[in-house]
Amino acid sequence: MKAELDFFIASYKSLRSPHSPMQWMKRMFLRLIDGNPPSLVDLPTGAGKTDVIVIWLIALAWYAQHRDTAKPVPRRLVWVVNRRVLVQQVHTMVKELTTAFAAPSSPAAQIVGHLRSLGQKDSATVFNVVQLRGQRLDDREWSLDPAMPQLIIGTVDQIGSRLLFQGYGLGKWSRPLHAALLGVDAWVCVDEAHLVPAFAVTLRQVREMACRPTSDSVPQEIRSFFDQLPFWITELSATPGLPRPRYGQPFPLESEDDSDEVIAVRLLAKRTRRVIWKALTDKKHLARDLATEALSFAKAKPGSSIAVFCSLVTTANAVAQTIKEQHPGRVLLVTGRLRGYERDRLDQPKSLFRQFRRDHPEGEQPKDSLPTFLVGTAAAEVGLDADSSAIVCDFASLPTLVQRLGRLDRRGQLSKRAKVGKADPPTMTIIGGNNGEASEAQLRNLAQRLGSPPMANGEYHAEFFVGAPWSVVVGKEKSEASDDEDDASEEASKEVGGKKYGVPDAVTAATWQVLALTAARATEQTVKEAPVQAQDGVQSASSSPETATEPSSIAAPALHETRPSSEWLTDPLAGITAGPVVVPPLTDAVLQRWAATTPRSPKFLPVHPWLYGLLPDDEGTPLVGIAFRLELEILQHFSPVEDDEEESARLWVKIRQCLTEFPPLRSELHFVPLNAAREWLAALPSDQRATVAHFDGDEWTVSTQPSTLGADSVLVLPTSTLPDSIDDIIPQAGDENATQRCWDVFESLAQDGAKYRREVVITSGDISPDETGVYRIPNHDNVADLVENEKPEDEEPSDDTSETDDAELWKRSRLKLDFSAHGICFTLRYFNRRRSDGKVIDLLPDHLNKAGEYGKHLAQALAPGNEPLEALLFRAAKDHDIGKDHDKWQQAMGNTRTWRQEYGHDDSIRIAKPVIENPSKAGGYRHEWGTLWHIQKNVTTIIPDLIATTQEFLRDLYLHSIAAHHGYFRPSMPDRGFDSPPTAARQNPLRLEAIERSSRLQSQLGYWRLAYLECLIKVADVAATRDTETQELTDDES
Repeated sequence: MKAELDFFIASYKSLRSPHSPMQWMKRMFLRLIDGNPPSLVDLPTGAGKTDVIVIWLIALAWYAQHRDTAKPVPRRLVWVVNRRVLVQQVHTMVKELTTAFAAPSSPAAQIVGHLRSLGQKDSATVFNVVQLRGQRLDDREWSLDPAMPQLIIGTVDQIGSRLLFQGYGLGKWSRPLHAALLGVDAWVCVDEAHLVPAFAVTLRQVREMACRPTSDSVPQEIRSFFDQLPFWITELSATPGLPRPRYGQPFPLESEDDSDEVIAVRLLAKRTRRVIWKALTDKKHLARDLATEALSFAKAKPGSSIAVFCSLVTTANAVAQTIKEQHPGRVLLVTGRLRGYERDRLDQPKSLFRQFRRDHPEGEQPKDSLPTFLVGTAAAEVGLDADSSAIVCDFASLPTLVQRLGRLDRRGQLSKRAKVGKADPPTMTIIGGNNGEASEAQLRNLAQRLGSPPMANGEYHAEFFVGAPWSVVVGKEKSEASDDEDDASEEASKEVGGKKYGVPDAVTAATWQVLALTAARATEQTVKEAPVQAQDGVQSASSSPETATEPSSIAAPALHETRPSSEWLTDPLAGITAGPVVVPPLTDAVLQRWAATTPRSPKFLPVHPWLYGLLPDDEGTPLVGIAFRLELEILQHFSPVEDDEEESARLWVKIRQCLTEFPPLRSELHFVPLNAAREWLAALPSDQRATVAHFDGDEWTVSTQPSTLGADSVLVLPTSTLPDSIDDIIPQAGDENATQRCWDVFESLAQDGAKYRREVVITSGDISPDETGVYRIPNHDNVADLVENEKPEDEEPSDDTSETDDAELWKRSRLKLDFSAHGICFTLRYFNRRRSDGKVIDLLPDHLNKAGEYGKHLAQALAPGNEPLEALLFRAAKDHDIGKDHDKWQQAMGNTRTWRQEYGHDDSIRIAKPVIENPSKAGGYRHEWGTLWHIQKNVTTIIPDLIATTQEFLRDLYLHSIAAHHGYFRPSMPDRGFDSPPTAARQNPLRLEAIERSSRLQSQLGYWRLAYLECLIKVADVAATRDTETQELTDDES
């Protein structure tokens, strides 16, 4: 044990100098190298949970060093965050790690060497960091090296949809590939898991299915291979909401952690923070009272950073406006979900938000020290890593109040000073309640309910508020409130019971209903029997609802039930906790459908309910992406006469082609609940709807009907859209410029590492706001002076680039759009990463040989000494494209007599990739069928001298992985593209065998393991091509 700890401490210091590891980090390291990852990391806010990344890397290096005897550690750490969260701590950690690895003569050189031994010998990169944001080359390139250690950061949408074979925005080639890499040799850590209880429940089911043992018919060589590629799941949360998982052990603090100063300060903050409630006389004055309280604190404590959280956007706007009157330029308003562009701006050096990251000033500050105010709704509560001196907020559900409290003195600096009398305890002040009504008796009832009765001094320790002391400030109208708890309960029942609420009001009302419970009722509902927990995160009908979230709940090996019991739903706690959630069951039938790539995914089985649950609020609703682009201005301002209908259609075809080849980046998108987008679209006049482009996951259309919107939908609007017309779906998020929501920010975002870019050349007029790389066309009611000057379709664009372009990196696309209206003229030019110029040719024999060698190297990196696996990957990769050796395919890809004569090639040459920009359809021929037809007849054994059952299994894997390497044959592909097609009188036996084989292997190996073996052949194919030329990975099949 000493050798392991010495290795960890030395490695940690080399990566995190000058910091030393805390006690909990040492314990976690020992658990990881013992193959015992925690099911739940239950550490207080600010305890350094993101250091799990460093601990994983060191554990992986230990495994690499002792690979023959050590228990395996996954190569990929998948860090999942809520879709509203700005993961600044993770970004900071990543920057430190990459700097430490890259530094010459780095103290981390030993770790680098160990990690390098896990990958391929000739790999220049030892550790890769991937942020799934949908706008960089590495968004997909990360998937091309399964042997490389990688940290993958993404949202629930990005990671969850990929893990379930339904990756948003991915094609049939990528979906199984990404599922495999996230479900095999991966450790999925869900940060702030209490924010996404539905996803946590789904992940627990995924773990159960992914970790099923393989069939007895699977050869030992394949079983041992997957034994070295574990799949782990861990939930991280300072405020766990679900019952603890049945598998593994949680990871809490222990007594030895008190010796760590950082932990001691965090625990001190937990004990020191106060929660004060103040009555609200009139709901109409809520914004005024919130602003008054914040301004009072700012006056008493100059230089403070004060957060004001509101449940409604209108309240937040009113509070911000009131504060701005006294402190102009010192208010940051954050409402609604922020698109990536605005998130990135928040962290700029001059941003006000930086004030919520700095240390709290010590001692008395000069009276003229400026305060900073953060006013926001849920986007600010959850999405920002803010550390406030004080919090003022309105009443909300208990989980929301807990989340808000987490933004108060996160680092414990104020609490540390308060302990020695140098500062007041950090305070969160809650104003108002349900209809502005509450009483001290109700708060006492809450304390009773939570098993934490009031102390002698009248303060309350409420466990839902992580140990924060409570006090009550009651206005004159409340000072005579009766202490009779039965009367208080009865009064509250009249206020709550029998009323119909909207979703937000219903949750708030449920919280007040709990506040109104009497101490007598809480006593009467004492648990008499040990509860039975039927499902991770779901309460059994025979369980006591009071103990649904208690750690002492006893796990029972029952069937999965992904809906809460009726007993739980009738309990008042159900409305306010993050406990049992309604999640569809993850069954084999569902996974079989999702794992299939042919036929296309069904619209009636979206993955969203498994990620966010079946909830009646916006969080449980799929999100539609909305972007604003200059391309749509051509439709917005084009006013065709009857004779110009053909011209209008031609313009749309051109715009559609631009959006297809250069679609919106993820950071361009505002995310809007599906139901809100449908309502907004339905209210648009038909002429305005004709200027909205819709991508349904497969193709772009205009004049979209609301019913066609789904979870994969993206809408693109003109930049001249009036801000007032989108207030209902994209409220102003605190920007001084109300039109910022409508800016085209594509050029600003498509910077380093972009897959493609666009250039805006303005020849007349000024269309740009005062920002770099953002554009907007002013709205014009009069379009009479429109001039559309699109260049002829057959005009050949020059291939030159502007002075700022790097011609070696970028190649201008043939696509180009021109616009002219109202004195504004501009041209849109598009650029792709430059590919081969055609002089370097990927020859088919060379390609197959390189792919085979790459497959062998992968096997040696992933499973040294596993000869059957090495032979399988070598043979499958070497034979995967044999069907391309056919005249029809060769001619369609450009290998014609004219081309051979032009470049001086022999007639026998065979190419592996197209040598022309727009290859044809090969006369209906599909090389997948040709390959399968050939190897089915000619290959009977993979490795001689193996037993018959092993030979049969390996041959099945060989045939399936080759057939599926372009995304088809999961389980099959259409009966077309045969050189010698089957007769119409009977089924194609090759197709039937492929379906049976795919189903059989999936049953024997499991969904993710089979996809993983497929992915190894896919990446061998791509790697062989990249040995010849730099090629951008797409989902297109050549």
